Order: sequence, then structure tokens, then C-alpha cells
Amino acid sequence: MAWSNKLTNRDQRLDEALRLAVAEIRDRGSEVTIDDLRVVRWQQTLINRVFEVCVDKDPTQSTFFVKLAETGMDSDLSREVENMALFKAYFADSNQRFKVVDLVGFYPEVDALVVYGCDGICLIDSMMATSRWLARQVKRDTSNRMAFSLGEWLRSLESRTLGIGKPHEVRNRMIREADTALERLADMGTSAPLRLIEACRQLIRQIECLPECAVYLAHGDLHPGNVFVSENGESTVTVIDLRLARPQFIGYDAMYFEHVLAQSWSLARYNPIAIRGVLDAFRLGYGRRIETGSSVALALRAHLVLASLVYFSTIARNGTPIRKFMSWIDMRSLSSSYNALLVKQSSKGL
Repeated sequence: MAWSNKLTNRDQRLDEALRLAVAEIRDRGSEVTIDDLRVVRWQQTLINRVFEVCVDKDPTQSTFFVKLAETGMDSDLSREVENMALFKAYFADSNQRFKVVDLVGFYPEVDALVVYGCDGICLIDSMMATSRWLARQVKRDTSNRMAFSLGEWLRSLESRTLGIGKPHEVRNRMIREADTALERLADMGTSAPLRLIEACRQLIRQIECLPECAVYLAHGDLHPGNVFVSENGESTVTVIDLRLARPQFIGYDAMYFEHVLAQSWSLARYNPIAIRGVLDAFRLGYGRRIETGSSVALALRAHLVLASLVYFSTIARNGTPIRKFMSWIDMRSLSSSYNALLVKQSSKGL
């Protein structure tokens, strides 16, 4: 049976055909051509390989993506499937305006996840086009509209809080993760000053006002490459890559998104004017201010810095060139915040 028919007639034959195709892709990579199915391109991430697969002779031009866990890496694709179901339930009342990428199938025996392609434009592609062609006002407006819609998506997600008992659980998990990050960075011999890393760790330990801190299911990796927006009247936002989704303090995804964009100022492919427009549009759609002086906000920033340093130190160890200064400014400001916190505690006799 042709793949165009298999994808339009969803039955167990599709599952079996996909299982065989995924196994073939795992073994042979981008060389695979089965029937009218072929691998168009692929990319290597830190813990996954992702293959874009198209179906020739299909009038709907079906495209889907195969995500394969790397051997020996903790990609936890089963948790991503669970998170996709949770997010889909959260946004069931949004009239399809906010959604997650559609799942085709999960094949644990070969550690593979298959999803459909997303409608619309990826925000990262729009930003790169904006940076290259800044004089074209329409492109800049497109990026800003997409960022505004993402802010609305996040505001809608944060409205679904997870209950009063979660803040203490999130705090304790963040402390454990900070301790682990410190150990990993020390083992890797990172060039980042360990004193500043320790300051981040201590800021996480100083989280206060827990009963007032709402917790929600954060995306966990909300950067422009994981967001697609289609313009069919009202903007439709689709997100991908939910592997890191988990309970977190409200404000985490917003801070993460801004953290990623702030890093982009130093990269030649982005224009600072375009980045500033995207940030302003996102904040307008998000519709809330993050209290940057609170102990929770400081802890979230510290958590982001530690996570970024672990990630970039890991890929540096694997031979990938990086800009190691990417988070140092943040770390210095966090160190100053930590010192101010110690002075405040000392004045209270703590």
C-alpha cells in the first residue's frame, strides 16, 4: 500500500508500517527510501536524532518527524508522550488556537517518537529572516505578531495552576538539581568560576514565600525553535519538544524565553533591533510582569544559568565550539543579588 494511503487511512497497518520504517531509519539514517517515503533532512541534538520524512505522491504533502533517542542518553521519550497528552487536555477549550504537535506514534521498542509536521512558520525562522532583511517592515511585524501570540499561549498555560502543595515539591527538586549541576560542572572542569556557580546554588536554596507561589506545568524549553505560528485569521500557536515539561514556578517559561533571546544578542545572525521587537511583543502578549527582585525569581534565574552551563559545557566536552561567556553576565548579577540577600539576612540577625 502506498504511504499516501497509509497516512490517510489510520489503522494498525500504518502503525506496523511506521514501526518498520522507524527501525530502518535507526539502522540506516538518511539513506532510507521505502515505497514513496524518504528522509528529506536530519539533525543531531545533544540527546536525539531528528529525521524529517516526506511522503511523495501524496496530494496532502504529508510530512512527519522521527525522533530517535541516542543510545545511552536519557531522552525519556515516554515522558514526552505523557506531556503531550497533558498539554492537549489543557488547551482543549482553546478552539484549536493553542495546541501541541500531533502525535503519530510512539515505539518504545526502538526508542522512537513520530509526530506530524506543524502548520505555520517557526518563530526562529521568522526571526532569522527579520534579522537578514530588517528593512522589510512586514517581516519584522510577522515575528512580533508571532511573539505576541506566544505570550498569549503562555498566559493561558499559566492560568492552569497545579495546586497549593506543589511549591514545596518544586523547591526541593530545584535544590536537588542545583546540587547535581554543581557536581557535574566541577567534574567537567568548566571554565566558569565555581564561586559564581555556588552563588546560583545558594540562591535556589533561599526560595521564600512558597504559599503564595503558584506552580504550573512548564514547557521547560520554550525557545523560538520550538514554536510554530500560523496566520489563519486568528494566530494559532503550536509547540513541540515537551520532553522537559514538568511542574515549575509561574514565570519560568517566560524567563527562559527571555534568557534565550538575551543570549542571542551576541550572535551575528540576529539583529538587536529585531530581538528587542520580539521581546517587547512577547511581554505585551504575556501580560504580566515578573518580579525580578523576589527570591523565587532570583532562584529561577539561577536555575536557568546552571542548566545552560551544564548544557554548553557538555557539548563543549563533545567537541562542539561554543561561546562560553554566554551566561557570565547573568551569573555576576546573580552573585550580587546573593550577596545583597546575605546582607539582608545578617541585618535581621539570621
